[in-house]
Amino acid sequence: MKVYLYELSATPKHLHFSEQDAWLTEVVAALQESTLDGKKPAYSVDLEMRQLQEVVFLKSKLKLELGLLCSRCANNFEYDLKSSFQCMFTRDKTLCEQEENVGIAHSEPTGATGEDLEMELLEKDFIELADVLKEQIYLKLPIQPLCKDDCKGICPVCGQDQNTQPCQCHR
Repeated sequence: MKVYLYELSATPKHLHFSEQDAWLTEVVAALQESTLDGKKPAYSVDLEMRQLQEVVFLKSKLKLELGLLCSRCANNFEYDLKSSFQCMFTRDKTLCEQEENVGIAHSEPTGATGEDLEMELLEKDFIELADVLKEQIYLKLPIQPLCKDDCKGICPVCGQDQNTQPCQCHR
């Protein structure tokens, strides 16, 4: 989904997307590692976008149900991701290069400081929301997803899932 810069102004533009939106369904499908046991996934993304001078500010809240694989036992499990993020974009290269200007722009509408956000340079006159969401979701996912905190994993000798029953191997 493309949002063109000419559509934005200082007045916030509010956008809501859910599982009925095809582009968002494709983004979530690309992130799924496993199925949700016949359950239809539910997700929503709320965006607020505004443009002040040469800077576009994006604030988002998202709720996703993803099917992931446990990094210890390799079983499917449902992971609920609730998160928010903020991004800044500009087509002006000098704003990205000058720390003073970036710090001033950071504090305006989001309340974040210069250390919290980086400004991303846009090469085109639009923002591809699918790319932004994929990047932000990947950043929010755990490095080693676990089906439960006390997952015992798979026996390295016989391959038995030790969550269901202990193996009979002599290690």
